[in-house]
Amino acid sequence: MAFACRWAAACTALALAGVAATQGIVSPAAAQAVAAQTVAAPSAAPRTPAAPGGGAYYIEFRAADIGVYGHSYIAFGRLGAGGRPASVQYADFHPEGGTLGLAVGHAVPVAADMTPEKETLTLPITSSFRRAITAAQYQKILATIQRVHANNHVWSALAYNCNSFVGDVAEAIGMKAPTSLLFSTSYIPALRYLNDASARTASASAVAPATRAAAPRRAPTSAAAAPTALSPSPAATSKRAPQASTVRPPITRASVRAPATSSATSAPTVVY
Repeated sequence: MAFACRWAAACTALALAGVAATQGIVSPAAAQAVAAQTVAAPSAAPRTPAAPGGGAYYIEFRAADIGVYGHSYIAFGRLGAGGRPASVQYADFHPEGGTLGLAVGHAVPVAADMTPEKETLTLPITSSFRRAITAAQYQKILATIQRVHANNHVWSALAYNCNSFVGDVAEAIGMKAPTSLLFSTSYIPALRYLNDASARTASASAVAPATRAAAPRRAPTSAAAAPTALSPSPAATSKRAPQASTVRPPITRASVRAPATSSATSAPTVVY
């Protein structure tokens, strides 16, 4: 049974990969540049610097390394001295029933839970994105969690998954959210790309050299290579000068003259 569940999850993961590739959220080079900045070592404490938000609270969006495509969840709380987290709470959206519930949820909706499992908090974090928030935004996060819990959402790999929940929280505090049909390991970098100007600048710097290298080079141009019009030959365009008649008059004895001589050794003149 466990083998069948893993096989079903793998097949659906391949289908989700195809859907994610058609969304066009970020280019491959941009995603690699953002992911390289958000890679973090396994730990339960937030690590990345907080983005400016002007408040005494924070929220951190995380992607954990588990299964085929990972798992996304949030950590949030109050900031202490030096802008470091002084408290932390966690929330996510995952199917009940462990591996079996996950496999069934790829076919039909299943019951969901919003309290992260202990195992989730010990998983390696592939990427994270922390943001400082105000007290009002902190209250909106709590209200979103309560609303999702009260609506008794069911977990579905395609309809409402962990990325969908994270996206609802992000939009509640005025952020932009990518499509939920992404691997969680790609969703958090995409979320950061949409909401962090420094991430977009870094990705643009990584994409620009590759674009310049891929651009076709133009052939060098020179005056010698430019086509020139052929000028017509002077003999073909100019008119020939009229020539005198080549008919010679009849030769008579009177018209034959001796060639001029300048010495005594000249040959004798012959008269016909």
